[in-house]
Amino acid sequence: MDDTYAAYYTKEVMVILIREFASPDEEMKKIVLKVVKQCVQTNGVEAEYIRAEILPEFFKHFWVRRMALDRRNYNELVSTTEALAAKVGAAAIISRIVDDLKDESEPYRKMVMEAIDKILAALGAMDIDNKLESQLVDGALYAFQEQTNEQDTRTMLNGFGVIINSLGQRAKLYLPQIWSVQTRSSLVCSLDLAIAFGVPWAVHSWLISTSVLAAVFCDFLFLSFFFSPVESSSGV
Repeated sequence: MDDTYAAYYTKEVMVILIREFASPDEEMKKIVLKVVKQCVQTNGVEAEYIRAEILPEFFKHFWVRRMALDRRNYNELVSTTEALAAKVGAAAIISRIVDDLKDESEPYRKMVMEAIDKILAALGAMDIDNKLESQLVDGALYAFQEQTNEQDTRTMLNGFGVIINSLGQRAKLYLPQIWSVQTRSSLVCSLDLAIAFGVPWAVHSWLISTSVLAAVFCDFLFLSFFFSPVESSSGV
């Protein structure tokens, strides 16, 4: 189908879909999310249309705490949000959810972190400005410190590592802030910095074997990254 016609029919369908965003039925929400994902991936659907017509209602009705409690809807929401980011850019999506990294609900914070993880891993952080990158690091540190469920540790560490990796040399500005967090143990510090440097999880198991090795490894990673030469990058 021609892109022009595809965009026209997609917009006609979206009128109905947006009305269904407010549906209280959980199964309907899952179906709507799938269809929204398919629609935004259609050739000819412009980013400006998505920003103006879809995003406001999408975030109003779907990015709420209860969505994190149903695993099926959780997965569909993260996947659809990633598809939206692919069309409108990482910053346009992350800016709407970054403050939720400090939400009171731990399952919701985890869902936010997972969405940010996937978006940055796929698109990078080129369109992330200084204000948003500061919010990202601050929110990620808060979410990590406040977690109580050990099963969520890997999600938080992975997300934090992706943020640091995506920012690249820009992350150096925030390393003192990361280092000054007093509630984290040397073991945890070594694990999150290991992720930031792309160290395999097999090495993490070795670190867990002794807190002394963990502390030494943490010091080494921090100092080597913090004092390495700064690379200039255009457009940052």
